[in-house]
Amino acid sequence: MLRHKNKFTKALSLMLALIFIVSAFSGCGGDKDNDEGTTKAPQNDVIENNEPVDTTIRNPLTGEAGYDEALLNNKPVVVVVENSPAARPQWGLTSSDMVFEMVAEGGISRMLLVYSDLSRLPAKIGPVRSARPYFVDITRGLGAAFIHFGGSIEAYNTLNSINISRMDGMANDGTYFKRDADRLAITAREHTAYTTNELANDYFTKNNLDMNLDEKYTNLFSFNPEAQELSGGKCSEISFLFSGSYKYKYTYNENDNLYYSQINGKDFVDSDGNQQYFSNVIILYTDIYLDASQKAKYNEDRMFIEFDGGKGVYASNGTYEDITWEKGDGTDSFKFYGADGEELKLNIGKTYVGITDSDNASSTVIA
Repeated sequence: MLRHKNKFTKALSLMLALIFIVSAFSGCGGDKDNDEGTTKAPQNDVIENNEPVDTTIRNPLTGEAGYDEALLNNKPVVVVVENSPAARPQWGLTSSDMVFEMVAEGGISRMLLVYSDLSRLPAKIGPVRSARPYFVDITRGLGAAFIHFGGSIEAYNTLNSINISRMDGMANDGTYFKRDADRLAITAREHTAYTTNELANDYFTKNNLDMNLDEKYTNLFSFNPEAQELSGGKCSEISFLFSGSYKYKYTYNENDNLYYSQINGKDFVDSDGNQQYFSNVIILYTDIYLDASQKAKYNEDRMFIEFDGGKGVYASNGTYEDITWEKGDGTDSFKFYGADGEELKLNIGKTYVGITDSDNASSTVIA
């Protein structure tokens, strides 16, 4: 009996040992599979996390480094500056981060000088002129504050129906807007109004106007870390027109990678003789026409600009590319798309956006 018991005990021990070995092997196999499953994802995460991230504080409108981080949450500022011959040379013409330009009436253009922050306004800017509804729409699409001197009835209807931080020369002539004495001596009064960095900052501060940027309008534009050539080919010059009396040409300087502006064959310069220049020149084509409803309601001949979208051209770094664009409603921002259909990345620097009638597209010349 004892011999049988020992045999049984040995057999039982052997079975238990085998079970332990099999379990241990299975456990190791399971652990190995789990290790592979859990280590692959973190390895990928490490690779992704090791990708270079640009933490440089940049001007949100130009992409230029060295911007003050404390200003990033502030609204940009749009100033309406006229461009009739009597208004030239303008004060502050070359000082803004961006320029939007389009016709007002009679083929005459006006500019919206855009600054990333109120503090960046120049010592003197103007002549400041009146608003149009589409000026307001562009301003709202940037999430910006607005500086103007008067406006059309339709523009005031829009301004009075929305919440927008603005400074109007009609209510502040002689206080926050001044008249240039030299211009008064040679031209009509409407071409003489200007404001200053100090006056504008004082106005927005004393009136406790909201200058906090809505998150919707952060990162409106994307920028290439280094200047890129565009897919359309070389562009040493690009010329286009708003009307028969407003013809522009931008000439590329390969020494500084900038396009310099001429209007009607003459250098477009500010009051100090500095020529206007940009890293990026964007021309947008759309339908522009006299608004019959304005004539019927207010007996005013005013223009209407369609902002649904359309075609355009983008010039930068001595090259160009055909693009498309869209905007939409008043609070919507401009979106630009490259020839590949992807959202456009701009080269770093100042940007000019000229909005002209689709009928003028055939007059654009790229050389």
